[in-house]
Amino acid sequence: MSISLCMIVKDEEENLERCLRSVGGLVDEIVVVDTGSADGTVAVARRFGARVFRYEWDDSFADARNFSLAQATGTWILIMDADDELDPMDRNALLDLTRGDGTGADIYCCRTLCYSGERPDCAGALINMNIRLIRNGKG
Repeated sequence: MSISLCMIVKDEEENLERCLRSVGGLVDEIVVVDTGSADGTVAVARRFGARVFRYEWDDSFADARNFSLAQATGTWILIMDADDELDPMDRNALLDLTRGDGTGADIYCCRTLCYSGERPDCAGALINMNIRLIRNGKG
């Protein structure tokens, strides 16, 4: 079973490398959809072997996300934002979920820790449940 990482980005040069390093050796394909970066985001993505697609921003995250998903060739799709980082302890759990015989679930929600404010700290931390892993082609 293969895993495609799908991302939509814009001006994420500062964050993208940390995100991509966190999934290094785990994903088989990186799909980056750039919506108009003016910094070095595209160069960072290409340095990690990403297939980069340009997408003209149309004020719809759903449209951009669906475009990114349509480019994925893996059996599974991992959805991340450029400021996300996969916890090293979750690598094996992710592999276990994707190695199944196909009789399990087609979608998995994950807890994500999101920070708001000037710097990451407990005062600005939120825990969300987000869809992050889906079986490709299941609609």
